[in-house]
Amino acid sequence: MYEIIITILIILLLVSVIRNRGSKQKFKQDREKQDFLYTIFYATEYSPASIIIANENCEILYVNRQFVTMSGYMPDEVIGKKTNIMNSGMTNPSVYEDLWSTLDRGETWSGEFINRRKDGQLYWEKANISKIYNKVTDSTNYVGVKLDITERKAKEHHDNSYNRALELLSSGAPLKDILDAIVFSVEEKNPGRIVCSVLLVDKEKKCLTLASAPSLPGFYKNAIHNVKIADGATSFGTAAYTDKRVIAEDISVHPDWSLYKWLALYAGLRSCWSEPVIGQNKEILGVLSVYHRKPYVPNEEETFSIEKSAQLVAIAI
Repeated sequence: MYEIIITILIILLLVSVIRNRGSKQKFKQDREKQDFLYTIFYATEYSPASIIIANENCEILYVNRQFVTMSGYMPDEVIGKKTNIMNSGMTNPSVYEDLWSTLDRGETWSGEFINRRKDGQLYWEKANISKIYNKVTDSTNYVGVKLDITERKAKEHHDNSYNRALELLSSGAPLKDILDAIVFSVEEKNPGRIVCSVLLVDKEKKCLTLASAPSLPGFYKNAIHNVKIADGATSFGTAAYTDKRVIAEDISVHPDWSLYKWLALYAGLRSCWSEPVIGQNKEILGVLSVYHRKPYVPNEEETFSIEKSAQLVAIAI
């Protein structure tokens, strides 16, 4: 009898030990799964790439920290909104057609977008987008992993335009075509942020005549054509008069812009710096002007770049 009781107790003890080990093993496995999920979450949240997850209706479900940095939108401003909230309207429609046809085939799409930040600035994105089916919820999600390639694209466009200007120059193309190419090469270093103009000196009339300003509105181009070469006559008029660079950080308060500031502000121009174009005999040939959409002072690198562009304008003239 005692032997039977002892045997039963031993069996119960063994069962208890086995169950305890099983519980500990399950707890360990659950903890490992939880730790893994936390690792995935932090890797996603702090990824150097912008990550966005949307449902099958393209409504945003999740964005990480880098998305906020790139787009300027906080999570609560985009969650529940459509993914086209950053659409600038400047991406070729064929890009979206290719995107959806690729996703419908069950493949990952790779390509580039021109999007718009919350503050209105344009930026380039390199994106990889995948369509994922969730068996648990029986739903479809879209996951986008994106990188900001604005700086690289700007350099590419700048180099292409600059090389195009050199090609036109060497082939004896019309001066306007060469100057337009130079202007584009300057503007494309900061797409959407700056616009430029080149004005040439008219010695007889003692004024500046418009030679190139492809991105400025027509009414503004008409207004700055034949601006007097005089101290205080806009940044470019003063630059031509003094043979020195003139920087107007804020057009609305700069004394040189007293007669033209409302026109410039209406054109969306807030700052301007003008670089004299000097010929080989130290004679002033014209003025290259760069406008920003916001009050701004050029840094050393930007100043050097404008000097080089002004030298190229001088060679063309």
